[in-house]
Amino acid sequence: PLHVAVIVMGDVGRSPRMQYHAESLLQEGFTVSLIGYQGEQLIPSLQEHSDRLNVIRFSTFSPSFLKALLPLYFLWRLASLVGGLVWALWIAAKSRPPVDCLLVQNPPAIPLLAISDLYWQ
Repeated sequence: PLHVAVIVMGDVGRSPRMQYHAESLLQEGFTVSLIGYQGEQLIPSLQEHSDRLNVIRFSTFSPSFLKALLPLYFLWRLASLVGGLVWALWIAAKSRPPVDCLLVQNPPAIPLLAISDLYWQ
């Protein structure tokens, strides 16, 4: 079966649309890696497919002192987001079977599509 990586730019548990996409892919027989932030629980129906579902969750570190300096905080968040996604894609790239297709959440597409393009090259 083909392996699809479903990438969420946020808490996977708070993205029912992407979870339902993952569920549909699983029902069609695909292997799915669901990638995104840690947080809320997944929908119960996803847990029925635990043999073909690989959930990769990561957290971003946000120092509270940077929130006082808003421009630095946004740069920090962007850097930590990109770093987390690169790490998650690297994990997905090393998984077996290898990833055949990426399904990315849109919006926000700008950082995700650029990182996904690097993954495929």
